[in-house]
Amino acid sequence: MKFKKDKLWVYILTALVPIIIFIIIVSVWMVDSLEYKEYKLNFADSITYAQDHDSFRAELNGESTKISYHNALAIYRAIVGGGFGQLELKVPEDPPIVFDFGNGDIMNIWAKDKTTYLVQYIPAHESKICYSTLGVSRYVCLERLISKEWGNSEWQETE
Repeated sequence: MKFKKDKLWVYILTALVPIIIFIIIVSVWMVDSLEYKEYKLNFADSITYAQDHDSFRAELNGESTKISYHNALAIYRAIVGGGFGQLELKVPEDPPIVFDFGNGDIMNIWAKDKTTYLVQYIPAHESKICYSTLGVSRYVCLERLISKEWGNSEWQETE
């Protein structure tokens, strides 16, 4: 095949389009990845703050519980271990599990389906992130970890 010089720009453009699309996809993935990494660091800081100040509270269906040290670590592992599925723009209207760390940061979690859940983390001084987990996490595990049967106590407003 012989290239014509007057159509050289068409060949160059045809070659550049997939490269540009690839660069855009990689850039979007990197930004999402960096946001998720920053969220994990902020979440770890919130868990540490809540443990240091004995202020980790969970609320579900109007019942507030004070989360024990051991369960706080298990909750962190369960949520971070759920992985990053995808960013979400909408949150369900159903009432979530609400985690209050005592430092102004709030986390809301909804069941998405049987094996995944939706996490919305709202830091006190930064932008929020909302994402769904991969198919390795279970909402029911979080419900257990915040229950009184698993060593948590009832939240007292004076605490």
